[in-house]
Amino acid sequence: MNALRQFRGDPSRAWEHLSRLGLVGLTLIALPALAAEPERGRMLYENHCLGCHESRLHIREDRQVDSIAGLRAEIRRWGTVQALNWRQRDVEDVLDYLNERYYRLDPGS
Repeated sequence: MNALRQFRGDPSRAWEHLSRLGLVGLTLIALPALAAEPERGRMLYENHCLGCHESRLHIREDRQVDSIAGLRAEIRRWGTVQALNWRQRDVEDVLDYLNERYYRLDPGS
C-alpha cells in the first residue's frame, strides 16, 4: 500500500504501476512453462525419431550440425517430413535433449 500512497494525486499513475507489477507477476508465473524440458524432449525423440536413425547419427565425425540454429532447423525439417505437427515447445525440448546428450553446442550459436 505504501507504493500506492505516492500516487494519490494521480490515479492513472497508480494503475500504470499496478499494471506493470501484474505483467511482471504473470511473466514470472509463465516462465517455468516456457522453459525447455530435456526429459520431455528425450521422450519425443525416442517416440518419433529413434525409429529411423540411431544415436550414432549425432556422434559421427562428419555430422552436419554445428550450431543451435542448425540443430533447430534439422529438428523442424524432420518434423515436417514426418508430419509431426510439433509446436515450438516440442522442437525446443528435443533440441535441449539432443544438445545436452550429444552435441554440446554453445547456446548462442
